[in-house]
Amino acid sequence: IFDPRTGRPAKGKMGAWALTPTGTEADALSTAFMVMSIKEIEAYCKKHKEIGALLLVEKNKKREIIKFNWPKSE
Repeated sequence: IFDPRTGRPAKGKMGAWALTPTGTEADALSTAFMVMSIKEIEAYCKKHKEIGALLLVEKNKKREIIKFNWPKSE
């Protein structure tokens, strides 16, 4: 996925998923979440309570999952 702001490959996330009311929205937002900053994604999800985000990032050579508005697993 290329970041349209830089014309270069997206950096910072290994994966991004979106939970939305429709598949079309999920497809578009999961791609957008790959290029948005974590703060931008958090702000978007706060504004749109029906949207969830799950991000896989690597920090200090360890993988971490970050969730916004994501359902709790049982």
